[in-house]
Amino acid sequence: MLVLFNNELRGEIPRNLSSCVRMQYLYLQYNRLSGRIPDELRNLVERELAVFGVSVNDLTGGIPSWLGNGSSLTDLDLGQNDLRGRIPAELGRISKLENLTLHYNNLIGHIPFSVYNLTSLVSLSVGGNNLHGEIPPEIGNYFPHLRQLYLSENRFSGQVPHSLPNATGLEELSLTSNSFSGNVPANLGNLRNLTRIGFGNNQLQTGPDGLSFLTDFTNCTKLKALDFGHNKFRGEIPASIANLTNTLQVLLLGSNQITGNIPPEIEKLNGLQILAIYNNSISGEIPHGIGKLQNLRYLHLWRNKISRAIPSSLGNVTQLLRLELQKNQLEGDIPPRLGWCRQLQLLTLSDNNLNGTIPNEVIGLSSLSLYFGVARNSLTGPLPLEVGNMSKIVHVDLSDNRLTGEIPSTLSQCLMLLSLNMAGNLFEGSIPPSLRTLIGLQYLNLSRNRLSGQIPIYFENFTVLEALNLSFNSLEGEVPQEGIFRDTKRISIIGNKKLCGGIKELGLPACTVHDTKKRRKLSKLKLSITISVSFLIGLTCFIVVVYWRRKSTRRSSVALPTDERFQKDGWTLHEFVEAALHKSLVKILDPSLLSTEYLVGISNGQISDADMVRFEETIADIMRIGVLCSAKLPIEQSYEDPPFFTTFLAASLISFTFFLVATAPPPIKRPPARDGHQRRAPYSLALAPPLSPVSSPS
Repeated sequence: MLVLFNNELRGEIPRNLSSCVRMQYLYLQYNRLSGRIPDELRNLVERELAVFGVSVNDLTGGIPSWLGNGSSLTDLDLGQNDLRGRIPAELGRISKLENLTLHYNNLIGHIPFSVYNLTSLVSLSVGGNNLHGEIPPEIGNYFPHLRQLYLSENRFSGQVPHSLPNATGLEELSLTSNSFSGNVPANLGNLRNLTRIGFGNNQLQTGPDGLSFLTDFTNCTKLKALDFGHNKFRGEIPASIANLTNTLQVLLLGSNQITGNIPPEIEKLNGLQILAIYNNSISGEIPHGIGKLQNLRYLHLWRNKISRAIPSSLGNVTQLLRLELQKNQLEGDIPPRLGWCRQLQLLTLSDNNLNGTIPNEVIGLSSLSLYFGVARNSLTGPLPLEVGNMSKIVHVDLSDNRLTGEIPSTLSQCLMLLSLNMAGNLFEGSIPPSLRTLIGLQYLNLSRNRLSGQIPIYFENFTVLEALNLSFNSLEGEVPQEGIFRDTKRISIIGNKKLCGGIKELGLPACTVHDTKKRRKLSKLKLSITISVSFLIGLTCFIVVVYWRRKSTRRSSVALPTDERFQKDGWTLHEFVEAALHKSLVKILDPSLLSTEYLVGISNGQISDADMVRFEETIADIMRIGVLCSAKLPIEQSYEDPPFFTTFLAASLISFTFFLVATAPPPIKRPPARDGHQRRAPYSLALAPPLSPVSSPS
């Protein structure tokens, strides 16, 4: 015995193995062996070899005819290689052969009739080749011990042999993906040991009794999988299907011409894990009792005529992995209880008549990873912020609804996204700068919305983006020129009348005149704000100086804030004032306060609450500067420069610095902060020493 299966062996099968003339078992499966089967191994086969296993390798050439001389062979396993040619008729001479495995090669021709003489066969597997022809009608009488018969994925034709029920020992029968025609043989229920039967993907038809043949399998108490999908079956699903065994895990009836309703009795098949009745003409509603199928993993009912509401009882199927209900006539809301399916990986509800909002509980399922689709319905309301919980989602399709509001910034948490389609809605506002994290996107469609603002420049860095559609919005400003924007076949920006620039192939007007007018408008706005603030600073300082001069003249007896009375963590009054003034000054001169986006927001009335609070805080700081300008006592000021001149000079210095920062021109090539991130100020305070208005100018 030589057992070397499931390793990483490479190269050809050693020819000197022929010296092991008394070897009975040779297991070389699951390696990477290549080349032909050596003729030298004939010496082993013709002597005592009982098992010859070389499946799942990279062997080439044909099946050696000398294998037919293996008088002791019981197992011949050559599957999943690259063997070519015909099946040698000599194999029919291996009288003791029990398992013949030739599947998934490139074999052609017919099954030699001599193979049907192997009455000891327990398993015959020739699936996944290019074999053709008809199967002998009496095949069920040839193999009295047959348990597995795999003829799938070939080009066999003709009728399914009606003698198959005579092979009463059959446990697994697969004829899928061929060209069999005619009716399903009667009395298949005689196969009491049957666990799996596959007739899918053929051209089989129903007889006068329709789908009643399904009832025959009620005698098969061990049945686990039943596949009759992708044929030409007509009629209704009989209610007697509920009498099938509870061991049934897979029921495939998709892509036929089945009509009628889904029988409510189907709820009794509580062992079902996969139910597929897609692409038929099923009508009526989804039975409420389907929520009793606690073991259901896959429910495929797409492309039918199913109507009414999605039953909320589906939320009870907590093991559900995939729910496909698209292309029906479903109505009403999306049940929030679907959020109970916490293992759901794929949810498609597109092409129905659903309305209402997208429930937070559903779109917030962190388990959703493959696909979330609700396209072409009548859904309304904003896109919930919980969309960011789908951090592993790959494909999202929200297109052609009536969704409103802004694109939530939480979408940036969906880092695994490959495609995002939000076209044909009522989304407004700008494209969020946070979406710059979605660098793995291959397809992005935001067309036919009400989006405004500029095209984010970060799209230039989306190196794997194959298609970008921003057409028919209200976007404006300069179109980027790098990355995907170099290829006009991969982008669509039509219907945005205020766009300019970009590569010349786009045929857009130049941005020069437009940008100049815009800069002038912003400059006027900046100048107005600057003059107002400067005047306020000067006026405040003037009032404070006059106040202190009068108070000094009167020699008031009121106690003044001396160092001894101040006592702030060991600081003197002057030290504290200087420190506080420095912080206020830096805050007031923050260049981001007067960024282009902020000024445009003021002019358009689109300033946010946070910006308004920030603006109010700044005005308050300005007022404090006026007070701090005269922080020294009147008695101290009498020995120094005239207080009015000192204060006025400090206020002028603050106003002039503020004016320089506020009126600094933006970059010429692109408007500042187009992608939502603030750019470096033209005059950076970080590069200049801090000013101290309370100290006397030198």
